[in-house]
Amino acid sequence: MRAAVAFLFVLSTSAAPLIAHDTWIAPDRFLVHRGEVIALRMTSGMDFPKLDFAIKPDRVARAIVRLGKRSWRMTPQAAAHSLDFRTPGRVAGVATIAVDLEPKSIELTPSQVIEYLDEIGADADLRRSWSESPEPKRWREIYTKHAKSFVLVDQGDDSWKEPVGLALEFVPLEDPTSLRAGDALPVRLIESGKPLGNFSIGVVRETDPRGTILRTDGDGRVAISLPQNGRYMLRATHIRPAHRADADWISDFTTLTVNVR
Repeated sequence: MRAAVAFLFVLSTSAAPLIAHDTWIAPDRFLVHRGEVIALRMTSGMDFPKLDFAIKPDRVARAIVRLGKRSWRMTPQAAAHSLDFRTPGRVAGVATIAVDLEPKSIELTPSQVIEYLDEIGADADLRRSWSESPEPKRWREIYTKHAKSFVLVDQGDDSWKEPVGLALEFVPLEDPTSLRAGDALPVRLIESGKPLGNFSIGVVRETDPRGTILRTDGDGRVAISLPQNGRYMLRATHIRPAHRADADWISDFTTLTVNVR
């Protein structure tokens, strides 16, 4: 799988070619000490974890960090190839970082739709809905992106077990800050707090742009093999009919980044 979990596009001000991209957030360091600053970068691009296209600050609907028993909002800072966040590691524990972006709309051609559906590992029902849609076929989509990551501040706790309220969210079932090469990370994919079963997800390791597609079980769970060290990104896209005058489809995209020692 060459590019993104979803075949979305960004247009530059010079009307450059359309570009497929993922959107993720990741820390500069996955381990910091209490009192140090947690530095994070959010970007869109085709080659995780390369910083590529900066997201505009006004696209951020919510950006939070949860550490210990406290949660607080983060303020985005524009940079050349990323949207940056800096927040203090106030207490020991696992910092859970989560960002929601504002919805955006896109319209794809029929040929682009086919590539899009292949990229996300779309199931037979979604493909059938598209193929059986009346002519002339239109794909007008309103999509919302969500991103999540974790940072260990000195020593762990079990706060990573709790969702942070993303519309579509990966929730680890084992500590995501203690991963080593050869481990497997079990996760559950949830939508609006409920497991999303029998659903395709993508897994990409840095320097391996092909990635793999796995499928959750009936309870939304899947085990991610981590054969090598480095940064990994999990990704999923849920598309459903919009039943709206201004869109044919509505979707949520979600990513999770972790580090394997």
